Amino acid sequence: MLKFLEIIGAALFISLMVCSCSKAIEPRTKNSSSKPSLVTPIKRKNFLKENTQQKSNHLQIKTQKKILSKTNHHKKIASNGIKPGLNVSVSCPGIAFSGKRARVTIVIENTGNIQLSDVTIRGSFITVYGKPDSISFISAEGCASISDRLATWDVGLLGVGEKKEYPVVILCKGCKHCLRVTVNTAEGIHEQAECCTKWMGCLLEYRLLLECFDTTDSLAVSEETTYVIEVTHQGTSLHRNIKIEVIFPKEISPISGSGDSTCIIMGQRVTVIPYLELLPRRQIKWKIKGKAIQPGDARVRVYLTSGSLEELNFPPTTEEESTHVY
Repeated sequence: MLKFLEIIGAALFISLMVCSCSKAIEPRTKNSSSKPSLVTPIKRKNFLKENTQQKSNHLQIKTQKKILSKTNHHKKIASNGIKPGLNVSVSCPGIAFSGKRARVTIVIENTGNIQLSDVTIRGSFITVYGKPDSISFISAEGCASISDRLATWDVGLLGVGEKKEYPVVILCKGCKHCLRVTVNTAEGIHEQAECCTKWMGCLLEYRLLLECFDTTDSLAVSEETTYVIEVTHQGTSLHRNIKIEVIFPKEISPISGSGDSTCIIMGQRVTVIPYLELLPRRQIKWKIKGKAIQPGDARVRVYLTSGSLEELNFPPTTEEESTHVY
């Protein structure tokens, strides 16, 4: 009997163990909350796109906030009666001699009612005519940083009503240049001023004398006259490719031309083949014949330039001759 009971107890124990194991290995249902999530390639692509767009929107909002903050700052300054102001001026000699030093003075003044900060000055040259590298800074007061054609100053703070001067010495072997000064501040002020100097030695070096006259001053309709054009080299440097252009008014029409180079007539305009080289103290000449077409005060205009002057950005030399047509 005892042995029978032991067998029944063992059977019950095995049954309990089997039930426990079956529960442990029971498969998860479809609705199980612990099921791992899988991201398909399409869903991942959309996720990256949305993430990139969010970052872009965040950057735009951040930039707009900065701009709005800066705008509000200036509005706040204006509403509080704060008015930043700055006056900039440059003084220089109108005429100087080539190869000689000239003195230029830069002046800045705080004309507002607040202190200006991070004030910087930048001076640079502008060539009107002449070679750009023919002018340079020699010295500049006020702890300036100089590099040939550029000078900069880190002024820092400029108090209310405070004025500062910065003398500068320049040297030029060119013709006409301007010094442009630009001043900036942390308050958003941007001011400019400039001053120009004509250097006389350069002008004498390339001087050409242009003359034009008519052989008969008063004409009846259908009568003819000859316009004589002379170019004399009064400088010291060789001129290349001398060019002449003559513009006739409606009262007189050009009919022929001759001279030291071939004349080309195109309606009321006459040009010449460029004269290759003109030595100092030499003269070249052209003669253009014109015929009176209608009454009036006829003014013939002559323009002279050369390849040498064009390289220096010189404007053309002009001459005008008046002829009465009745």
